[in-house]
Amino acid sequence: MFTKKQITALKYLIFNAVDGTDLTKQVLALLIDQSRGPLAESVCITLTEDDGEYSAKEISDAARGLWEMQIVHGTTHIDQILKAMGSNLCFSVHEGDFSAFCKGHDVETSSETAIKGQLEVQTFWLAKKNFFMDSRLVHITREMLEEINLRKPEL
Repeated sequence: MFTKKQITALKYLIFNAVDGTDLTKQVLALLIDQSRGPLAESVCITLTEDDGEYSAKEISDAARGLWEMQIVHGTTHIDQILKAMGSNLCFSVHEGDFSAFCKGHDVETSSETAIKGQLEVQTFWLAKKNFFMDSRLVHITREMLEEINLRKPEL
């Protein structure tokens, strides 16, 4: 169990990171908030170009932003921060719509199209391991993400 102060400090580090886009940071904050506990349950969200909420560039930049927050040559090292906190969860992102897997169904047509590179679709996880298919899918809207104020890390 993590305290409100710990989660606020984690969000502060994310929100003030040099790495990642604003959308990357909002996605991470939403995953943290939705992980019940927080940081207790594996969750995932999918951003897709075909729903009109986000452009292909916004989605690909958000995915690249998470990667930059994770790599050794970046400055954030987000997964190491989670590990230092004692969390058994980590962030991951993968091209394609894996929400169908998370719900226990077959891949949808949009997933196959995204994987072939015709649409920009990325699935983001906060889970026990990368691309953890036993995660709860969180349905989101652009409005939900934009409500996350990156200047205030409070819960």
